[in-house]
Amino acid sequence: VFVELLKPIISLSLANESITSVDDLRKEFKPLIRNAKNWCATLCESSEVDRVWSYAIGTIASQIATTSGSNASVLLEVSGAYESGANFQSIVAVTLTLCNEAISQTHQLSKSMLRQNDSSTAALTAMKNMVRASQLLREHAILSSPTNVLPAALSVSTLVELVCEVSARSDLGVGESLEKEIALLYPRFQKPASFCQKVLPPSPILHPTWYIGDGLLLQPTDALFGCISYCQIVSQLEPIGFFSTSDQMVATSEIIPMLETNGAHSTSLRLLAHWKPMA
Repeated sequence: VFVELLKPIISLSLANESITSVDDLRKEFKPLIRNAKNWCATLCESSEVDRVWSYAIGTIASQIATTSGSNASVLLEVSGAYESGANFQSIVAVTLTLCNEAISQTHQLSKSMLRQNDSSTAALTAMKNMVRASQLLREHAILSSPTNVLPAALSVSTLVELVCEVSARSDLGVGESLEKEIALLYPRFQKPASFCQKVLPPSPILHPTWYIGDGLLLQPTDALFGCISYCQIVSQLEPIGFFSTSDQMVATSEIIPMLETNGAHSTSLRLLAHWKPMA
């Protein structure tokens, strides 16, 4: 019943995909959420209100996340999911939807024959879903996690964060775009950087060709296929076929050199440290 009351939010989200003001989206969500929540409090037993409400919000937010991760986050925020530990399930539902979307997009990309620019754009879309999933895990799911599932939540968060770290090493401007997305999701972490910029001299402006195809960063599709394959193998899911075998040792032995030959030594060490306990 409450899921049905919230369904107009899905249409509202689709109609407002192009809205740049998050405040406007919040204002449009609030009356619908308030109405559904009032009915939930009226019709449900007091001991069941939180569980039922969390399920309803998680269901609708997950459907919205398939088209807009940012709108799904706004719905979670306006519904009060970030303020109560009872809403852990709804946050996890959206997080898993974002991860599944990224994996599905990676599967489609691995089977497509897109040009480099188009494939880089498609890879960036999948990477952004993983970045948003990582933010939900770190900022909200872990903090509201029940004690009995906290180790699992931390493990998933670390794995998704590794995917984001490898993705941020992408060439052709994809890494820079991903860093901007991360900066929007973690604004408070940007303050020390702005302070340092006042102290340090500005970075030199190099010729545009120096930033593209210089061999120092990863090809976006290689970075995405490699880290998603590793993620699926560690999670005991079927890999996308980027590697010639599903054997975890071989898959890891291919990711590590790919990172090291492109100068991502700290990332390769972190990946190796993560994999060792799993082996």
